[in-house]
Amino acid sequence: MTGHREERSRRFLARWIHWSCRLAWPVIVLAVLLAGGATYFTLTHLAFDAGLDRILPQDQAFRQNEIAIGEALPQTTDALSIVVESDDAETADEAAASLAARLETMPEHFRTVFYFEGHPFFRRNSLLYLGVDKLEDMSGRLVRAQPLLSSLAADPTLRGLTETLRRAIDQSDGNAAAALAPALSKMAATVRNLEEGRDARLSWRSLLDGDGAAEATTTRKVILVQPVPGRDPLRPVAPAVDAIYESAKALALDDAGGVEVHVTGNAIMLQEELQTVQGGLAIAGLLALGLAVLLLAFGLQSLRLVAATLFTLVVGLTWTAAFALAAFGALNLVSAAFAVLFIAFSVDFSIHFALRYREALADNACGEALKQAGMGVGPALLLSAGALAIGYLSFLTPGLTPGLTPGLTPGYRGVSELGVVSAVGIGVALFLNLTLLPALLSVMPMRVARATRWTAATRRTWYQSLMRRYALGIVIFAGILGAIAATIAPYTWFDDDPLNLRDSNAPSVQTLLELRDDPRVEPYSAAFLAPDLETAARLAKQFESLPQVEDAVTAEDLIPASQPAKRAVIEKMALVLSPLLTAPQTPPAMSDAARNAAFEELRSLLTRAQGGMAANARNLATVLDRMPRTPDSLIELERALLGRFPPFRERLAALLAPQAVSMDEMPEELRTRRLARDGRALVVIDPRQDLRDPAARQEFVDAVRSVAPAASGPAVRYAAVGETVVGACRQAALTAGILIALLLFLALRRARDAALVLAPPALAAIMTVATAVLLKMPFNLANIVVLPLILGLGVSFAIQIVMRRRSRDASKLDGRFMETSTPRAVVFSALTAMGLFGPLALSEHHGTAGLGVLLTLAIGLTMLCTLLVLPALLELASRKDGRKDGRKPAAPSYGP
Repeated sequence: MTGHREERSRRFLARWIHWSCRLAWPVIVLAVLLAGGATYFTLTHLAFDAGLDRILPQDQAFRQNEIAIGEALPQTTDALSIVVESDDAETADEAAASLAARLETMPEHFRTVFYFEGHPFFRRNSLLYLGVDKLEDMSGRLVRAQPLLSSLAADPTLRGLTETLRRAIDQSDGNAAAALAPALSKMAATVRNLEEGRDARLSWRSLLDGDGAAEATTTRKVILVQPVPGRDPLRPVAPAVDAIYESAKALALDDAGGVEVHVTGNAIMLQEELQTVQGGLAIAGLLALGLAVLLLAFGLQSLRLVAATLFTLVVGLTWTAAFALAAFGALNLVSAAFAVLFIAFSVDFSIHFALRYREALADNACGEALKQAGMGVGPALLLSAGALAIGYLSFLTPGLTPGLTPGLTPGYRGVSELGVVSAVGIGVALFLNLTLLPALLSVMPMRVARATRWTAATRRTWYQSLMRRYALGIVIFAGILGAIAATIAPYTWFDDDPLNLRDSNAPSVQTLLELRDDPRVEPYSAAFLAPDLETAARLAKQFESLPQVEDAVTAEDLIPASQPAKRAVIEKMALVLSPLLTAPQTPPAMSDAARNAAFEELRSLLTRAQGGMAANARNLATVLDRMPRTPDSLIELERALLGRFPPFRERLAALLAPQAVSMDEMPEELRTRRLARDGRALVVIDPRQDLRDPAARQEFVDAVRSVAPAASGPAVRYAAVGETVVGACRQAALTAGILIALLLFLALRRARDAALVLAPPALAAIMTVATAVLLKMPFNLANIVVLPLILGLGVSFAIQIVMRRRSRDASKLDGRFMETSTPRAVVFSALTAMGLFGPLALSEHHGTAGLGVLLTLAIGLTMLCTLLVLPALLELASRKDGRKDGRKPAAPSYGP
């Protein structure tokens, strides 16, 4: 921007600021009214879509598959997993069944409630889903336990238990002894729980396990629910989750009852993530505000300038936020970063204007000083804003994604929406800093003594001496660092797993991490909707042939295999256990005296036990010795040891009479979770490896895509996010670099000056990436905004310095550029930005904390490159110009 064009822009800015000051109060009142309206609009329309669906192209194959799955099998999407755990399978099952039944009565909170293990179909046919070997092993245990079970079936009281133990001891019944040994151990544990006031009910079902120990998958039950979204856009599943925990409390499903209830799922994790971010930002925001005010006060040396700067920032932020919501309806994980960018650039613009105004006050009255500030810093702000806007609008380049979505943004909505909102925000910041800020300063005039003018030439001469002596060395050293960084930077990577951004202490995240080894819950599965069941079965075999795939499940897997062989084993069990199944349902009544006598005899028998059950028997006897002998205590003991035996017998009777299972006989609510009504069939592919490893995740996704390129699912979605974000940012960076370089060349009219502007931010960017690699900090959806911020601030800093060097008063500086407002503005703009964003590192949210660390690092490197490398380059350029003109180089008019 040179010659006549630059002079015209200066005159225009002078007139603009003159009228802004002359109409100061109307400008301020109008800005406040608009800010109030924007704030009201933002609060009433605030929506945040933290899901990945919103920021991804809708026309990609995997998204089309996801959409098709949601339409064909709507009950499988947007589900929360309720995890019910207890020490024994029976308690867990009873708790899950009662909770599911209660939630089914709440249609205002839940669209669907599904507890597979509690479904009547599964309760009758679950034995058919066991392997033949496991079924035969269970059959052997039940056959050995038949005398014990049959005896208790006739009399499930302390008297019946005593008689069963007597038979095992007196008749040396090996089968009964083998069945009693683990049962006695379980009884001792139950009595201890009764002693301690905890849930004390013996699980007879758990005795069917070979070693008496329940597996995690049997003591953990999972209920799937589809919540009805609430009205609060930031807490959409809060009403449903509250209903879950309130129902659990009402049913006494708590620690006292021996039950734990937890909720996980994508929706609740996103909600808790927002709450974690909000909580962290509340503390970090207060600290950041305090640091920013202190730094601004120290840099601007005037509370009036600080107040005007912050007021301008707040007004601009409300305007930009309202525009973002009006244009796009909701913020997403990427576009929400506009606030970070706006704060940085608005404060930068304000500091440059305010310090130039303070500098001009040394020789001018307030009104004239404001015009001088606008004429001095305005052209650089205009060029900076133009370059930044071009950079952000480059995310709208049509080639970034395969297609365009309706409206302003292309297919990759996350980056494109950020680009649009940030570009508008830059315009808002520029407009307000050249309109509202001068108006505010005109009604709060400063009186600065003339002593604030440039001081003696000895001030900061160390810096100028450093540049004269070591400029070439600094440039060479920076070049070496840049070359080293360039060799390291390619090793950076993008972490596409959103789980790594979340607070690992959040309840929903902890629950999901605990489910990693549960085969029923796979957070990184893939899925594909086949046109029919036959195709799904063929694809499943292809998937299972891949070394990266553990198994591939279709609707056919709902049909138990080897049903004739399994039914034969079950029929044999039913025949042997017929005395148990046909015993009278009503046991004979017991008096308190008979119950006490049975108890004393039971204790005596336990001390006489021999063989394999002796140790467990004596352990139970020791525990029983501590039991009070009151009638109520003995009734409670009988209920604890035998209260679940009748329901166990009923459950066993149902299990031993399964039906023949076919697809036609499958209940619709089960079948339609894998098979759509129009015949399309779902294939769910589970990985063999732990996909928390990014390399393993990518390998799994590549393998799945080799069979079905349109496959979707969490693993594929995460990989697509990484590919889309990285590809979009890479192409946008290339486009922005070309366009910004062209703009700088057209404005500055010299390729060398354009290169000088671009060199510091380019060096800072590559050094930031290399440092992140060395610190093992990957880029992710939270911190990817760091790169455009580096380039933006770096370009803005460099433009200010280069254009001040080219300004009309450059010849008056006489080598004392460091004593002007420009370098001070660069330093305090960077320090203020670091003060604003550094406290984010204290957040418990991993993504926010990482953003704070990387932002502080990046801004620090940008400031150093601007303070050291650019002045050195300007010194060398000045020497070259002097040699070319055949004269001795003059004292340099550069600065950091």
